[in-house]
Amino acid sequence: MIGIATDFTASTCLPALADGTPLCQLPGLAARPHAYPKLWKHHAAQPHADRINAAAHERGEKWIKPLRREDLLGVAVRQGASGA
Repeated sequence: MIGIATDFTASTCLPALADGTPLCQLPGLAARPHAYPKLWKHHAAQPHADRINAAAHERGEKWIKPLRREDLLGVAVRQGASGA
């Protein structure tokens, strides 16, 4: 293996000690803004996402429909009934 690469359009960076303790939970750093999580978003790909979404709507793709609250509640009810 030569290398590993990752790519994110949105991610949250959490500054932490080697043991995983978030820096913002340390008494000496609690007042430091850079000790807290940072949400990073990169919108350069938005025009491409817009084209994909438009094509999906034109084709009538089932996966592009808006997610409704009722859809989520239905999943929760079905999972509760099945014991999953």
